[in-house]
Amino acid sequence: MRKLFLAIPISENLKIALENEFKKNTSILTLKGAKWMESQDWNIPTHFLGDCPEHLIPELIELSRGASGRMSSFTLKARNLQTFPHRGEAKMLELSFDRNLDFETLVNAQVELLSPFLKNEDKPNTSHAYLSLAKLKNSSEYRLQQKMGHLPLLEVNEVCLMESTPTTSGPVYSCLERFPLGS
Repeated sequence: MRKLFLAIPISENLKIALENEFKKNTSILTLKGAKWMESQDWNIPTHFLGDCPEHLIPELIELSRGASGRMSSFTLKARNLQTFPHRGEAKMLELSFDRNLDFETLVNAQVELLSPFLKNEDKPNTSHAYLSLAKLKNSSEYRLQQKMGHLPLLEVNEVCLMESTPTTSGPVYSCLERFPLGS
């Protein structure tokens, strides 16, 4: 069994812009209880598929290729650096993106074609594109919402089938297959 999910990779120019932003605003980097994700693991998840048997992966790849092929490239605009959830104890620091109909269409195409792989309790979050940056512990009083609209647009031109491999220092993500949009 392999723990899989579908995600949009983050461009190098957006990674660099975010890293520069954190260097300018070091208070973000020193958040108490923050466990930062490595920038090479940054992605925007579209669906968590969970544990997938090895023999089903070729079919999953073909269906994912079909869902991505229905779409044209589009852009996402960063909105806020924020803690999530917004109420109660914050568990994550994330970069949220503006609502985008192309993103929603992509997620819905994935639901349509990948329904055999999606569990009944899986509910796509079609209106919320986000990039997880850090897991937060003991952060019940910390809240952050900082405008980030000045960051470069993210050109979305592919989706990746990602694998999450647990390690002692946290999960490591690797792209098993890339699906260009519109091909």
